[in-house]
Amino acid sequence: PPPQVNQSNTQENDHGTPSHPLEQQIAEIWGELLQLNNVSVYDNFFQIGGDSITAIQFVSRAKKLNINVNVKDLFKFPVLKYLVQDLKQRENTELRLSDVKLA
Repeated sequence: PPPQVNQSNTQENDHGTPSHPLEQQIAEIWGELLQLNNVSVYDNFFQIGGDSITAIQFVSRAKKLNINVNVKDLFKFPVLKYLVQDLKQRENTELRLSDVKLA
């Protein structure tokens, strides 16, 4: 079953509809590649029809949209919601590290 959704967070909903722009972009790519009309944030890429070839295609399309993802990320986080959380966390870490000045 999908994880419990925090009702106090207005950015999420019970249906798993992508609400964050990055979720929406990735869901759109997955939908195109896998010929699906609706992709939930709780969908697992490999359980909805993805494989290693479509994973490579996903990475290629994502990079065209400046989404810094690789195939290893998708295997580690195949659920859309958790892939996006990892990408956002890495992006925030990279931004903080870029603020650090080396002596």
